[in-house]
Amino acid sequence: MILRNKILLAESLAEFGFTHSVTIKPNFTLAVSQERLQSLFSRIYVRVQRRVLGPRFHLPSKRAIQFPAISVVEGLPYSGHLHGAFKVPDQHWATFEAMFDPASPEHQALARLLPGGTWHTEVMDNPKGWFSYTFKQLWKAEHTDRIQMFPMS
Repeated sequence: MILRNKILLAESLAEFGFTHSVTIKPNFTLAVSQERLQSLFSRIYVRVQRRVLGPRFHLPSKRAIQFPAISVVEGLPYSGHLHGAFKVPDQHWATFEAMFDPASPEHQALARLLPGGTWHTEVMDNPKGWFSYTFKQLWKAEHTDRIQMFPMS
């Protein structure tokens, strides 16, 4: 039953139109918690929204233009990292991609959140395959708390 639900969730999310995948590795030398990784992704989401949509992105009047994201924590506790997906509108692709490019000045807004970490982003060309891969460690019902979806409201 869990496998069937996982497949259905992955297939449903693949149809949602996510455009970019990101992998974020903190490269901590000690074990990392799920809560710490989820907090990190929350802060990344806020910085991306603020940079792309402006400082008042969180206001009710801007809810319609906020773009969705999802993250999945895996590799706990010693190689914990995040897989994320964003649905970025076409007109914001360049700014979004620059934020994840270490050679870009735009990247500094994110790099301060994770000194020494690694970032990888790419345009998502196979959403179904990406979600199947990303959900590979979600094989128990209690693992579903490793998924975060944004915006939260």
